[in-house]
Amino acid sequence: MKRLAFVLVLLFCLPVSLRADDASKRAKVQEMLDLLHIDRTMDQLMTLLQKQATAATNAQMSSSGASADQKARVDAFQKQLFDYIDSQLSWKSMQADYVDMYAQTFTEDEIDGMLAFYKSPAGTAMIAKTPELTQKSSAMAQKKLLAVAPQIQKMIQDFASTAGKRSGTSVNSN
Repeated sequence: MKRLAFVLVLLFCLPVSLRADDASKRAKVQEMLDLLHIDRTMDQLMTLLQKQATAATNAQMSSSGASADQKARVDAFQKQLFDYIDSQLSWKSMQADYVDMYAQTFTEDEIDGMLAFYKSPAGTAMIAKTPELTQKSSAMAQKKLLAVAPQIQKMIQDFASTAGKRSGTSVNSN
């Protein structure tokens, strides 16, 4: 009888212990995400995407000769659209999902190791310099893409003309 009571007590205590371990792990994940400034990174990315989309839309509207009223309606729609996207994809709305994802992906020992690294001088430098590296790599990729764009366009045109000849119809619907 004592053995049964002991087993029951052990079974009831086990979930509490697992929840405490999970809470500890989740707190460490949150600390790591805070160190990485994921919130700022997501905000900056959202702002950049919004600026790029707005600039592209404005350029298209200007080249098509849109009226001031049309531009105003498109601007109002874009604001509404970006407000909605921000409400669904902002750090605040996704933070719990990120914590879950990291907690499910990494062990607590791995998280401890990452925390130790990100708190070290090398880790601090990595965090501080990553935005600059991201900008530089993006600029490098854009430069390379621009350099190969004519060849890519030619390949697409060659494929389209070859595909049209094989099927006996034109691929271009213009």
